[in-house]
Amino acid sequence: MADVKITALPDATALAGTEVFEVVQSSTSRKVTAQKIAGSFATDPTNILPATAGGTGFASYAVGDILYASTTTALSKLADVATGNALISGGVGVAPSWGKIGLTTHVSGTLPTANGGTNLTSFTSGGAVYATSTSVLATGTLPATAGGTDQASYAVGDLLYASSTTALSKLADVATGNALISGGVGVAPSWGKVGLATHVSGTLPTANGGTNLTSFTSGGAVYATSTSVLTTGTLPVTAGGTGVGTLTSGYLVRGAGTSAVVASVVYDDGSNIGIGTASPSASAILDVQSTTKGFRLPNMTTTQKNNIVSPAAGLMLFDTTLGKACVYTGSAWQTITSA
Repeated sequence: MADVKITALPDATALAGTEVFEVVQSSTSRKVTAQKIAGSFATDPTNILPATAGGTGFASYAVGDILYASTTTALSKLADVATGNALISGGVGVAPSWGKIGLTTHVSGTLPTANGGTNLTSFTSGGAVYATSTSVLATGTLPATAGGTDQASYAVGDLLYASSTTALSKLADVATGNALISGGVGVAPSWGKVGLATHVSGTLPTANGGTNLTSFTSGGAVYATSTSVLTTGTLPVTAGGTGVGTLTSGYLVRGAGTSAVVASVVYDDGSNIGIGTASPSASAILDVQSTTKGFRLPNMTTTQKNNIVSPAAGLMLFDTTLGKACVYTGSAWQTITSA
């Protein structure tokens, strides 16, 4: 057989075990069969096939070991570590290692919502992140449709109201003395005055400063019939009134118990007084008229008469001791006798 470089030889097929190889042993060339070589590796663990011969250079492993090229001609083992770690590249020419995934160093791109991310790389300061569809997130002021207000700023006193089925609007505050008035179903509210004829129902009770009355007696008074009830009508005597709605013109009134007053027999036209007449004589300060009764002077004894202090001239009375009418002349009492 002619000399041929080993590298120029064709690859061998499956070995039968009877093939013969030349080996150098103790500086002497010897022959050995393929079967013997295989048996030698099987019975002697020190005969480990190195990486340079297509082996690993290792005869045993710990569960989870990973092999990596530590040089161009050798493999090394990387021991397993606790869960929660990943195999991290050390860079070209540097051994790998177990470690945590650095989101700023070992991850590229933006995590989409389909993988549990936001697909966003920046956000509105102070804003919310919300879904604009079943697969898209946005950042900014949270709209009403996402449970927000869609408003990013307010003036003190602003109120929010639904201006549509999917939007909120602001109602600015106004000066004191106004109340929030409904605009009606489907219409925005507004600030305004409370219309007592349009925005109030019921009758204000006395307990809240009202009268609890909705109508009144024309020309009548409103007065309390108890500590909590008002009524309307003719003011009774017990409330400081007369108890009657009409009086006889010119006649003085007199009490008739606690319920009402009635007209007396005394008539006063402002200049003259009449008793028993509504037409006192203009020449009489007091005009007493009757067809069934007389005018009676004060009755007293002579002693009682003389005890009157400083009687006025013209003073009249009936002296029961003398049985006569008397008049004081200005200096003495004179009896009135028939001629």
